[in-house]
Amino acid sequence: MIYENKIKLRDTINKIKDKAILKEIFLLVHNELTSSGDNKYSYNNNGIFFDLNILSDQLLYKVEEIINVSKDTIMDSSECTDNKSTFNVYSQDDNVEYMKITNGFKLSNKEKNLFNNYMVNK
Repeated sequence: MIYENKIKLRDTINKIKDKAILKEIFLLVHNELTSSGDNKYSYNNNGIFFDLNILSDQLLYKVEEIINVSKDTIMDSSECTDNKSTFNVYSQDDNVEYMKITNGFKLSNKEKNLFNNYMVNK
């Protein structure tokens, strides 16, 4: 499997929130990770970690099949599946007065304070 596909596979595995799918993947790769007698994975409170580069291509394709079968539970409904960017406005503090004066540019806090002091004294 080429490196770019391994990167995509890793990113997809990182998006999985369903523990049953993660357990299924680990049980599939466990035999190959422990075949030489020593563990080629590590674990802690954050999870189980292993290198995809030490797994065989056949095993990686099986992992990919598991992910494709359970694609519905992996992808969040609010998550964008394409590479389009969306713009979300998180603050409403830029009112019409600011937009007129600044031609649509955002003001720093210092500039906003100066503007508010000017408007109060006006």
